[in-house]
Amino acid sequence: MFNKHTESNSTTYLAQTSSTLKHFDLSNAYEYESWHKAKLAPYPLNLNNLMVNINNNQAISNSELRNIRRNCQAFNFALYDIGLRNDDNRIPLQIATQLGLTISDQHLCGDKVGLSAIKVSNKRAPGEYIPYTNKPINWHTDGYYNQSHQKILSMLLHCAQDAMSGGENAFFDHEILYILLRNENPEYINVLMQDDVMTIPENVQDGHVIREAQTGPVFSVFPWGLHMRYTARTKSIVWKDDPIVKQAVEKIREILNSDSIYKVTYQFLPGQGVISNNVLHMRTAFEDSRTLEQQRLIYRMRFYERMNDT
Repeated sequence: MFNKHTESNSTTYLAQTSSTLKHFDLSNAYEYESWHKAKLAPYPLNLNNLMVNINNNQAISNSELRNIRRNCQAFNFALYDIGLRNDDNRIPLQIATQLGLTISDQHLCGDKVGLSAIKVSNKRAPGEYIPYTNKPINWHTDGYYNQSHQKILSMLLHCAQDAMSGGENAFFDHEILYILLRNENPEYINVLMQDDVMTIPENVQDGHVIREAQTGPVFSVFPWGLHMRYTARTKSIVWKDDPIVKQAVEKIREILNSDSIYKVTYQFLPGQGVISNNVLHMRTAFEDSRTLEQQRLIYRMRFYERMNDT
């Protein structure tokens, strides 16, 4: 039962919920029960079914495109393999364009088409909280610090060169996390949808404000589905001072750090990558080769469109 504090937020929540997304309505147990059982049914996932082999990255076949979209529709991400060891930075854009992803995030560390080359650097990149290093990267969704009109709805990671050892990625569908939290305590969902629950402080570089502070919800429901902004970082983030919020955040960390059957881990090889509706993801530490040509290189692109809409 909602108290006065949560009633206004619940009203906003329901107003955002499309008639076709009734399962995100906290008061609609019937629609939620049907949706969440179907969503959880395929787990644990078979990695062979998640991987889509692409015969020609310059001319992806209709069946290959359908398989990628099908996996993104069901699991919010798809793995792919172009079967080609090549560091050509045009490959990610070729793949994204054929999938209909065209509105890219013009990231401070990206080029004019929004492509970032992620490799170890001891120099802090402009606007980045952490320079690209070989240290582990904790759970997050991309663009959690972006302004509300620049939500990252999908992203592509393409491996041009793997590390000498380590560098394993893990993925966790944010809709699954929503289900686990709601099943534990629906109030967790209610507070995580409040507009002031999570604040990313302003980003200041050399005395200049690169980005203003960003305050907003963790979960948001839109006509196209569920969006999540999150980082497991304990610095450069301020959570609302509320006991239920604290419990919800701790539960998120507990779930993500557990040996969950809903967590998918994968060690990318050159020519492989992932396309996702910006699901939660992390990366383990890695050791690079001393040879420059054999050092880990990942290309990344972020988009303001979802795969389900293409």
